[in-house]
Amino acid sequence: MEKKPVFSDLLLQKKFDTDGFVKIPFLNVEEMRALVNCYERFEVAHSFDEGGFHHTTHHTKNWRLLEQVNKALLNIFQPKIASFFVNIATLAANFIIKDNGADTEFVPHQDWTLLDEKSYYSFNIWIPLHPVNEKNGAIRILKGSQNLLRSIRCAPSFPRVFENVMPHVYENLTTITFEYGEAVVFDCGVLHGSFPNLSEQKRVNAIVGLYSNDAQFKFYYNTEQGNPPLIEEYHINPDEFLTFAVGDRPVGRKPDRIFPYEFPVLTEAQFLEHYPLKI
Repeated sequence: MEKKPVFSDLLLQKKFDTDGFVKIPFLNVEEMRALVNCYERFEVAHSFDEGGFHHTTHHTKNWRLLEQVNKALLNIFQPKIASFFVNIATLAANFIIKDNGADTEFVPHQDWTLLDEKSYYSFNIWIPLHPVNEKNGAIRILKGSQNLLRSIRCAPSFPRVFENVMPHVYENLTTITFEYGEAVVFDCGVLHGSFPNLSEQKRVNAIVGLYSNDAQFKFYYNTEQGNPPLIEEYHINPDEFLTFAVGDRPVGRKPDRIFPYEFPVLTEAQFLEHYPLKI
């Protein structure tokens, strides 16, 4: 089954399919002002005393807050989403806050599998509230990595496809910096991370998840029982995604199916076939 395009601009679609990401001019000055004002309204509710250097609105487990933030952000983003994308539906919008400190690197990772990625798209728009560079936590992406080895990526954890080749990964990452109003769109299967935030301020961004509008939305949970482990698959309404904690099962639901799954891991030879050693 051929995937329906999700970009209205076919040149952007081609670059996205090849690289796994594209950077776009997303919001104008007035829209950015609205975005910053939106965050300031909810900033106090996003304060964490513990839980790590990186957290989102979803991590607060404040379902009323999550609903409010999602609605407020989509009010800002929907007109621009409609101008850039086709054949898509919206999952949810959050704020992400990255604290500062030398230990705040976000190691390269992939996001959860939410649908059949052979036939449909699942991707995020990442919009910082201020310029972002290598000093305050710029994103790094492994170009084309979404095409290397598709696997089920599930809550609460899963073996990393790239765990055996991480030194090579770091040698091939592309750094993405942002000016005011710019955003990056990236496939949920592309390997991405960020530099530590060595500035004196928190790095704040909004993120909105999108997916092909004719796809069956799915959620996978690793029971970590068995060898290979048993995976629970839930067919859920996307609205339900906002009703259970990060890394947890859907509330009050039985899985639609349970199956054993052997998580694939890339070998060094497989990786170097696509990313030859730099001399």
